[in-house]
Amino acid sequence: MVTILNFAREAKLIPKEAPNPCAPIRKNRRKARGRLLSSAQITALGKALKSCPASHREAADAIRLILLTGCRSGEILRLRWSEVLPDRLKLTSTKTGPREVLLSSPAIRLLAKRKK
Repeated sequence: MVTILNFAREAKLIPKEAPNPCAPIRKNRRKARGRLLSSAQITALGKALKSCPASHREAADAIRLILLTGCRSGEILRLRWSEVLPDRLKLTSTKTGPREVLLSSPAIRLLAKRKK
């Protein structure tokens, strides 16, 4: 925002003494909570998901689907069969509003297995 403001001042689109409208806004000082997994960690996670007991199969499939689609956990946990199309998910209840997520072949196979 400051760059645009400086450009507008230099181009004389606004007066040089015009106040910065963003000045009262505080920056978010929190550190990011998430982190990316390395390929070795993803491989280990895949092995752990394959060897989980049958009682945890549903949770393991949800984690796989999160990894395969990049969806948030809440989006997958609230997913309804009416939102599952042959090649995509048409999510209606998401943090940022309705959106579509393209499905890879492994994600399509996983959903087909779950539907049975």
